[in-house]
Amino acid sequence: AFLYRGRCKKALKDKSGAIADFQKSLELNPDSANYYLKSGWTKVLVKDFKGAIADFDKAISLKSNFTEAYTKRGETRSLMGEYSSAIKDFNQALVYDSNSADTYRRRAYANFKLRNYTQAMQDNETAKELFQKQGDFEGYKSSVDSINTLREIMRKGGG
Repeated sequence: AFLYRGRCKKALKDKSGAIADFQKSLELNPDSANYYLKSGWTKVLVKDFKGAIADFDKAISLKSNFTEAYTKRGETRSLMGEYSSAIKDFNQALVYDSNSADTYRRRAYANFKLRNYTQAMQDNETAKELFQKQGDFEGYKSSVDSINTLREIMRKGGG
């Protein structure tokens, strides 16, 4: 019940209330990787990045192949400017789910921030293809826009 109430509070933008409910659900279910994932992402929303990383770490320790936890931890590390660590998390997520267009797109962004333009281009190309196969027009368009931006940067000698 606390998990679902926490989800509702999160949807209503009551972030601190959502965190409190997720914490209560974790006290009652300390072995739930999914609860740690939800708690972690809510902490990201209030910019408690270290708390979020701790929750994602716990989720991964409970479920070593938890693709979404690796991806969320990578996103959090990107928000913290820790792009090399983020890429490691995205790489691990892709080991478990190589069809995640969103993970490729996020890894492309981290590579872009590190000026690894060739790798960013490859990741955006893969994301574009996967978004197209999945019928995700917005994701596809975002990837095309990123590819065009990268081409322009590389054309000007940036990579």
